[in-house]
Amino acid sequence: MDTTAYIRQALEEHLLTKDYKQLTKEEAFNRMEQLKAPLKAALQDNIPNLSELELTYFKRSLTNRFRLPIVYGSPKVHKNPFSL
Repeated sequence: MDTTAYIRQALEEHLLTKDYKQLTKEEAFNRMEQLKAPLKAALQDNIPNLSELELTYFKRSLTNRFRLPIVYGSPKVHKNPFSL
């Protein structure tokens, strides 16, 4: 399956549907800000239960402001027609 066909099919079947909505930069920023307080509270409540690696992950997640969203998919090339 070539890359162009794969991307087109992923967009058509998953991302360009009624289930997903592209947010403006401001909407995305506001949603991220609204989640910070509850996430920080949950982190504080569970510090004794987390490993050092988990704590590092969550602390970095809360300090890194902008992360590029990544979508993964594996084409099922054994099916006809191809599916994702």
